[in-house]
Formats: sequence, C-alpha cells, structure tokens
Amino acid sequence: MTDGEKSDVIFDIPTIFSSNKNTGYRNLILGLASALFSFYKREGLILIDPMESDDTARSDLIVYFNDLTEEGKILWKNSFSKWSRARDRDGNFQNIAILEKELKKIRQE
Repeated sequence: MTDGEKSDVIFDIPTIFSSNKNTGYRNLILGLASALFSFYKREGLILIDPMESDDTARSDLIVYFNDLTEEGKILWKNSFSKWSRARDRDGNFQNIAILEKELKKIRQE
C-alpha cells in the first residue's frame, strides 16, 4: 500500500494475501479494506466498485491511484498513512474519523 502517484497500484489484496497465508491476517486485511473502501464508495471517492454484495472488500481488489476521484486522490495522499497507522495501533478499522475530518476540509476548500 502506497501513497500513490499517477496510475500506481495503491492497494492490492491478492499481493498482500500472497505474502501471508494466515487466515487471521487475511481477515485483518479484509477488515481494513472493507472499512476504508466502504467509506470511499459511500462518499463517491472511487470510480470502481471495490465491494462484494455483503459489503466486504473484494478479495481480488486491486486499486490504482487513477481509480480514485480527484477528491479521493487528495484524501489518499493526505490521510491514508495517518489513518492506517492509527488503526494499526488500535485495531478499530471502523474508526474513520481521520478520513471524515480530512474529507470535510477538502470539500470546504
């Protein structure tokens, strides 16, 4: 997962899964991706559909920087690393306050 430039891959679940076969780790990644991309989809920040019908992230999901809207790109660059670090600390992927706060600032500019 990277901060992203141009058409770089910024999130690649199959590659992440290939690095670790542990079911707990895979569930953790799916939880993170589901919370993150559900927010992106709900807020109209992503141009592809990243979700399964049950609102979990697709296990074959690969997101390119260009799959994001302009607001989505700004939010990713400004907030993804900060949000991800905070979630690594507390494990609460549903806590999207950092993303919401930054998106509000972006939309007010």
